[in-house]
Amino acid sequence: MKNFALLICFLFLTIVAYSQNNSATFYMDKAQKEFDKRNYDEALTTLSYAIIELPDSLVLYLMRGALYDGFKMYPEAIQDYCFSISKDALSELEALGFEIEDDTFRAHHLIGVKLPNFIAIDRLKAQLLKDKIYISFRGNYIRLAPHLYAEKADFTRLVQCIKSIID
Repeated sequence: MKNFALLICFLFLTIVAYSQNNSATFYMDKAQKEFDKRNYDEALTTLSYAIIELPDSLVLYLMRGALYDGFKMYPEAIQDYCFSISKDALSELEALGFEIEDDTFRAHHLIGVKLPNFIAIDRLKAQLLKDKIYISFRGNYIRLAPHLYAEKADFTRLVQCIKSIID
């Protein structure tokens, strides 16, 4: 995943750096050499210098677009991302008595979670609405559908919300 992120950064900076100032171009060339030597930490450090030379609004806009486009090209990266942001929260829910299919047998962008009998569904729905957390209910299951817009903090909020209604 680290190499994938670096590749995306290089793609986006290649487009931008050569249309900007000489300083960004210098750092871009240096970072490319470090990347070619598989010195990834140095390449990332050098990339940060190149990014500093670019206008903030342009950097944010292009980085977001490059990441999104890169993820579209690599569906497995979406699965990896969704797994990384959800794994801790799902483990916590399992410890509380929720049932979740083993992660080797399910997709990570669509997760079914069986609610234990002690959870009052109406109370959970009300608390989720109050906390502005929107998930889908399917009988005694909730369906979680993370994607690139989701963050680990979203899962942390979900677990905290659920814990708040457990007596």
